[in-house]
Amino acid sequence: MPVFRLVNLGMPVFFELTLYWFPFVYAPLFPAIFLLVVRRPDLHLDVDLRSAVLLMPAGLLLAAVLGEIEYRIVEPAALVTEPSVVQFLLLAAVMVLFVGFVEEVLFRGILQSALVEALGYWPGVLLTSFLFAMMHSVYGSVLEMAFAALVGLVFGVIYTRTRSIALVAVIHGVLNVFLFGFIPVYGSNVPAL
Repeated sequence: MPVFRLVNLGMPVFFELTLYWFPFVYAPLFPAIFLLVVRRPDLHLDVDLRSAVLLMPAGLLLAAVLGEIEYRIVEPAALVTEPSVVQFLLLAAVMVLFVGFVEEVLFRGILQSALVEALGYWPGVLLTSFLFAMMHSVYGSVLEMAFAALVGLVFGVIYTRTRSIALVAVIHGVLNVFLFGFIPVYGSNVPAL
């Protein structure tokens, strides 16, 4: 994932970033993830849909709050072309199924699990959070990187406690829906934040 971001930074910009760009970056990682999981049965990519369903209301609230905070830091443009149900459903599908799922499998499911096993719980979670923050250096903001490290830490703890990639992937994806959709289109829901 960081390699994709670095390559993207090094390439000249010939087109505006759109929602349709994300599947082209994230979809090629699905076969790599699949092969890694098949070849490494010691990696436990737990889904635990029961935890995901039970904790989803709290997770969605967390995503909304984190999306508000991150929007204040980076103020991105909306990735929806018009405020319609279809556009927001497409945004949600891309952000949850591609961005949230792939990043969480890579960072929490694979990297954090391996680092926790090798280094211990807190060193593994903190190093994974730091690497997650480095991936967000594309914004050129130290504050965004600090925020991403904190979010990575929160997601790491949630994954450890629930063992549900599904839950953290949905929270991550919904955070991005607020960040790149609802807030740029409709404005902040928390003016005093």
